[in-house]
Amino acid sequence: MMVRLRVKVAFDGRTWFVNLPHYQMVPDTWRPVTDKKIHKNGVYPDAKPDEVLKLGPTVEVEVPDEHVDGAGRLDKEKIRAIYAFQDKWDHDAVTDDVVWKPS
Repeated sequence: MMVRLRVKVAFDGRTWFVNLPHYQMVPDTWRPVTDKKIHKNGVYPDAKPDEVLKLGPTVEVEVPDEHVDGAGRLDKEKIRAIYAFQDKWDHDAVTDDVVWKPS
């Protein structure tokens, strides 16, 4: 089973991504949709990354249920246990990019 969440989008200098270990982006859910910067499925190729990041882009994703607690929230301890000793995911801030859980 998968759980749907809204999360912040990040940019690493090459590509736009979600800072979670495992997820599936939900089509047509990028926000905010803006002229020549963000469309419903991503960032326009000509958009300047710093201008896009100022808008606080988010997207809905689905994550595996083994990453969430009984209330449907990401559980950092479960994620850390699954990805133990992998520095990118084994830390206290691993769930900080979640901004909203659809009801």
